[in-house]
Amino acid sequence: MSENNEKKTKKILNKKGKIVLDIILVAALIVAGFSGYKLVSGLIGYKEADNKYDTLKTEAKQEATASSTTSAAANKSSIDWNYLKQQNENVAAWITLPDSVIDYPVTYSDDNSYYLDHLFDGTPNYAGCVFIDYRNSRGFTDKNTVFYAHYMYNGEGRMFTALNNYIDQSYYDSHKVFTIDTPTALYQVEVVAGIETVGTADYVHLIFDTADDFTSYVNSFVENSTFTSGVTVSASDQLITLSTCSPKNTDGRYALIGKLEKIKEYDK
Repeated sequence: MSENNEKKTKKILNKKGKIVLDIILVAALIVAGFSGYKLVSGLIGYKEADNKYDTLKTEAKQEATASSTTSAAANKSSIDWNYLKQQNENVAAWITLPDSVIDYPVTYSDDNSYYLDHLFDGTPNYAGCVFIDYRNSRGFTDKNTVFYAHYMYNGEGRMFTALNNYIDQSYYDSHKVFTIDTPTALYQVEVVAGIETVGTADYVHLIFDTADDFTSYVNSFVENSTFTSGVTVSASDQLITLSTCSPKNTDGRYALIGKLEKIKEYDK
């Protein structure tokens, strides 16, 4: 090959190389821009969810307080269920874990996917909503009623993020009980055990064929629990399970079980 031809070849290669580098750079900028857009839009969405739930909590509890002061009947829920039903006719309950951000309305659903990316009022939002497994009967009549909600990665610790704190015994020691309020009754839930698991594991059971099956299920949680509660569960008891994601791996889950007890029935 002549010297002139060799120089021409190098020029062509250099030009092609520059074009390839330019393409790579543009592609990288597009990816970075899209990622930045997704991050910002995600944060805006989470903030919208926080504001909506804060407003919902304030309004539902203010309305209930106002109505109770004008009523002779003191045996009433602290939640205004009529107000919540205007937002979502399938409202099921209100869950509160004291000294935590878990203080949310709970809804029934027709599947286990819709409320993963819709708020309580149906607004599309990746923060989602606390919802009950669609296979559960309404009215907390099953042996085990399962609640789902997200683990939030936005730094606010909203929804069911706090459940992962139960990996420490000290957190259990100061968070042994949560409440579930409904239109007809108030329930107390004694926390029994919590496990780290994965989404593909068979950790959700709603009904049981025998008392032994139920006892074995409870024991499997107790034996693998991240804390020790000492709470006993009999074959006649009912459970509440709270399930959320775990940040430890892509399919990680944290599941908490508690013993359900009705502590007050409201006046009709």
